[in-house]
Amino acid sequence: MRAQITWFDVVSRGNNPQMKFGDVQVMRRDGSVLRGPVKGVRREGRENIIEVIWVAEKKTPQSEWVRQTPDPIVITFFEGQPFLDGNTIEATIPELGELKLFRKGEASYLDPSVVTGLQGNEVRQYRAWLYDIPLDSNWERIVNRVVHDLGAGGLASEYEQMQVQDEAAAFKGQTTSAAS
Repeated sequence: MRAQITWFDVVSRGNNPQMKFGDVQVMRRDGSVLRGPVKGVRREGRENIIEVIWVAEKKTPQSEWVRQTPDPIVITFFEGQPFLDGNTIEATIPELGELKLFRKGEASYLDPSVVTGLQGNEVRQYRAWLYDIPLDSNWERIVNRVVHDLGAGGLASEYEQMQVQDEAAAFKGQTTSAAS
């Protein structure tokens, strides 16, 4: 059921730990798509700002996902009416296109392995974000979370565990280690 909400509601939901956002997706008017994991939602003056860990663009349905500048996607408060459709927030933003904010854990995520140009620290932050540990966590902590905490309980597939271990090996030398 689609319900009209306000941008105040959107920001409020984004700051609620039980209603965290997953990916944001923008279907632009030219047919291209932007997508990335939501780091946070906040309000500054009359603008709502959706901060992303990284954002990728797909220019056509046949093209590849390519990393874009990680600047936050800015949505002006008075532009577009947001609607709540289940746990997804949708809005038509005149200068951007069709925006969707997916609730974390309830939508597919854009796999970082299919995004050209992502840096090791962006992949690491994405994995930490996905598994609900601090974004500055090092690869060892992320692997432990996925393999031991989630893998033992059957919450992470064997494929997912291997993928995270491969990412850790590939990017270990490119990132600074944070406190584990």
